[in-house]
Amino acid sequence: CIDSDDIVYALAAFLPPKDLVNLALTCKSYGAASGKNSWSRMEEIARRQVSAAKDDVNFEWRHSDLLTIEGQESWINVYNRLHLLRTSVI
Repeated sequence: CIDSDDIVYALAAFLPPKDLVNLALTCKSYGAASGKNSWSRMEEIARRQVSAAKDDVNFEWRHSDLLTIEGQESWINVYNRLHLLRTSVI
């Protein structure tokens, strides 16, 4: 049996940060904090994307401070920086 959260995580992993935010704003169940942590489903997806990038030995920015969460910053903000790094905007 496949959990519906697993499907959402798998599909949303292909979304850029802007679309994660739009999905979070569109549907309360994706944007509201839930579960054992204080993150929303979209924050968790962004956190997973950043974590995967840090584990990728071929990603030249994986040890960059740009991929570190600071203070009250959201994982989507960090994921946005990751997206910018990957698209060579920074």
